[in-house]
Amino acid sequence: MAHFLRATAKVPDAQIITEHPPIRVGIVFCGRQSPGGHNVIWGLHSALKIHNPNSVLLGFLGNLHD
Repeated sequence: MAHFLRATAKVPDAQIITEHPPIRVGIVFCGRQSPGGHNVIWGLHSALKIHNPNSVLLGFLGNLHD
């Protein structure tokens, strides 16, 4: 998902990938609320949707221990 080359970069035999497969990412926060947690989730969601609009971000709710 990382893209490090600029569009103007000249790399011999480089392939330009224009289509990316959708991916599923799950995120779990363990413990209490944390400052900036919403920003992390929103940024991850935005990056996934830029990567491929069909990508999915999963969140897990509840306790790890029953």
